Amino acid sequence: MSGEMEIWMLHILLGHLIINPINSISLPNIALGKDAYQSSTYNSIYTGAEKAVDGLKSNLSYNGGQCAVSADGKKTALWRVDLGNVSTIQNITIYYRTENQAWNASNGFTEVFVGFYVYVSNTTNKDDEQLCFHDNEHFNPSTIPAVLTLNCTLQGRYVIYYNERTAGQPDYYFKYAGTNLCEFEVYGCQQGFYGDNCMSTCPVNCLSNMCELFTGNCFQCDAGYKGPRCDVECDGGTYGQDCGNMCGSCINDTQCHHINGSCLQGCGPGYKGDKCTEECPPGKYGINCQHDCSSTCNALYNCNRTTGECIGDCEPGWKGFFCEQKCDGGMYGQDCGNMCGSCINNTQCHHVNGTCLQGCGPGYQGNECKEECPSGTYGNDCKHTCSVTCSVSNNCNRTTGECVGGCKPGWKGVLCKQECDGGTYGQACGNTCGFCINNTQCHHINGSCLQGCGPGYRGDKCTEGCLMSTYGNDCKYNCSSTCSVPYKCEKTSGECTEGCTSGWTGFMCEQRMW
Repeated sequence: MSGEMEIWMLHILLGHLIINPINSISLPNIALGKDAYQSSTYNSIYTGAEKAVDGLKSNLSYNGGQCAVSADGKKTALWRVDLGNVSTIQNITIYYRTENQAWNASNGFTEVFVGFYVYVSNTTNKDDEQLCFHDNEHFNPSTIPAVLTLNCTLQGRYVIYYNERTAGQPDYYFKYAGTNLCEFEVYGCQQGFYGDNCMSTCPVNCLSNMCELFTGNCFQCDAGYKGPRCDVECDGGTYGQDCGNMCGSCINDTQCHHINGSCLQGCGPGYKGDKCTEECPPGKYGINCQHDCSSTCNALYNCNRTTGECIGDCEPGWKGFFCEQKCDGGMYGQDCGNMCGSCINNTQCHHVNGTCLQGCGPGYQGNECKEECPSGTYGNDCKHTCSVTCSVSNNCNRTTGECVGGCKPGWKGVLCKQECDGGTYGQACGNTCGFCINNTQCHHINGSCLQGCGPGYRGDKCTEGCLMSTYGNDCKYNCSSTCSVPYKCEKTSGECTEGCTSGWTGFMCEQRMW
């Protein structure tokens, strides 16, 4: 027998137990005798799927009747074993069909096995799987072993062997896929067991009764427990799966039930229910929500679920922690946040609606005395009428009656009831009268000189000087034709300022010299 044959035969003789040298425990072959399936079968009598889990591997050839062999000419091949329930797997050993020939590149089956997959799943669908191993060009026909052990620390019920032939794969792949599995051994423990020969029971609080094969530590704990062996109850205000839920508002921050989170001693202020996670309903507050909120809370009986303080403060017109005080100090309404209007003599308005019970002060009207006097009125309750001689008729200060924007032209005073005088007229009495005769007062509005103009001026307002040829009151006299410059004289007196023409003399050149 050649050296290679001795090696693979040695693997066969090891039987169904595998020794783990690192952890020094023996694990059983939990696939032995279990239900198996393959996608196609070459011969249902001699090469059915169950042949790979019958414990026989002394003859690794087709004729030996100990190998699961799929039908020829298939592009995909699938084989699986049902472990019976979810199990913890440590490793998998595969015995390939060798036809009892030397195992090397010249053995025709090496190129059939390369490229295979091994999956672990909780369903029969390989797409729901966890990948244990994929020969993604790890091996070629010269290197793939006839007996291959895979480290595969996974949990599942089904172990699936799969191979396929698709475009683009290496040239050394055989063109068709096949199973050709003479023995498929799965080493591990059934659910709930661990240790040497799976003789130890997993800790009681392991989730799904699953634990690590060598130490017995739980992969995950049942709700309410923690620690490597799930023997510590949740604490520190936590409960449930992985102690990942926070306790509710248990009274005095006591620990809730480690599994279901219920508060065994009741709820703290503001909460109710088994887990004390339900807030007090509107109108209730305190420990276990046993107190009623104040009727003067904003939104009737709505208060802080813990302290009883009114949420949104108080009903309009009230203040204080429990909303027991009326608004005062010139305030009223929601949160006592509104200023009273201009109540007469600054009296307090109604604490709820802000009405001024004794009436309004100067400049305001309405129930709350917040409406300014309409145009044309002023004073207490707007009962006085503005002067018609305001700049804009009947438009005055709502408080004092003083005309807004001053007076109409020709009028003055706070209430615009005095005519312009003292030689003034017009807007704000800001214009000076012209040269009215004898300095009489001009018209207080338009500035016209009602009695005519003084010497040297003309026009309605007596502001236009006489033309060159006229003079005197209203410029109604003509200058003398005997002035040096004919008809040119001083506009006030008529004097010929540049002298007389030849033969004439006198103030206005009215006397002949001969």
